[in-house]
Amino acid sequence: LPCTLTFDNRVEPLANSITPHIYYIVREAIFNAAKHAEPKTIQINIRRSNGSLTVTIIDDGSGIPEQRKKNGLGLHTMQCRAKAIGATLDIQTGEQCGTIISLSGADAR
Repeated sequence: LPCTLTFDNRVEPLANSITPHIYYIVREAIFNAAKHAEPKTIQINIRRSNGSLTVTIIDDGSGIPEQRKKNGLGLHTMQCRAKAIGATLDIQTGEQCGTIISLSGADAR
């Protein structure tokens, strides 16, 4: 499954306290897409602005049914990890298809 990683080359090393949470959120998003949505591609975008980190994972698969958004264990764990690092996790359906998962507001200092 082709994955594209785009990141701001000004991204400095992240605090050890948030790095595992970000890793596992991205990992879960990719695994969920690959397992359930049959995407052709996945994009991962990482940006840092004013000490805040934004990570967006976009796939072109079949999307997440509303019921799974509420009851999925993996999605619940991702939400808990985001909260643990002071970030928010937003899960949306893409314009054409697929899913967009955005992690934002993590203090990356």
